[in-house]
Amino acid sequence: MALGALGMFLARQPLKIAGKDLVQGKRFPRTRWAFGFGVGLLCVALGALAFAIAGSSKPLWLPLLVLGVLSCIQFGHDVMGRGRSAVPEVAGACAAATFAPLIALAGGVWEREAWLLGAVLALHALLAVVYVSSRLALVRGGSPSVPAVWVLAAGATALAAAMVALGWARWPLLAAFAVLAGRALWGVSRWRAEVRPQVVGFQETGYALGLVLSTALFAGIASSA
Repeated sequence: MALGALGMFLARQPLKIAGKDLVQGKRFPRTRWAFGFGVGLLCVALGALAFAIAGSSKPLWLPLLVLGVLSCIQFGHDVMGRGRSAVPEVAGACAAATFAPLIALAGGVWEREAWLLGAVLALHALLAVVYVSSRLALVRGGSPSVPAVWVLAAGATALAAAMVALGWARWPLLAAFAVLAGRALWGVSRWRAEVRPQVVGFQETGYALGLVLSTALFAGIASSA
């Protein structure tokens, strides 16, 4: 399943290049090469997913349907040259988050816990996309969506707190989202440190890894077993 996710990730860029060329009615030497590499990687991804599905202990049709719809939304925007807008960015991030319940369900995890894993990553993705776009707008002198960052930071923390209160998650998850909310609010405040856009990306990768580790290593999701 992880190999399938990697294959889909790597196939996106060459397929986007080929798709944009074809939509614009243009054919370059790169078009054929990009199409070939993209289709090859996609075949590897689909083959890996088929192998994982065959060995799954639970039905996977629902998360696969969600994955397909979100991936099509992102790719459709890509080939139309609108891949950097909010909708495809969120759709792509949530599509990647869908692999969490896919892997968990294939491994026999209970449905609720599997979908909670996906919800946690999707919630982080939504906050991250809005925060990073606003932070980069501040760096480049654009118009940031600071109120949206505040609302999402508060909402993400409140949802994490509700999950803990309901017994669906444990305190490390709430702590992780509190840190994510704090970094988002600080990052769009007047006290933020001025950094290059590349640094913002590296920092966000680190925060995302921290969220995954806090969930996996410190039992952020409560088990029904």
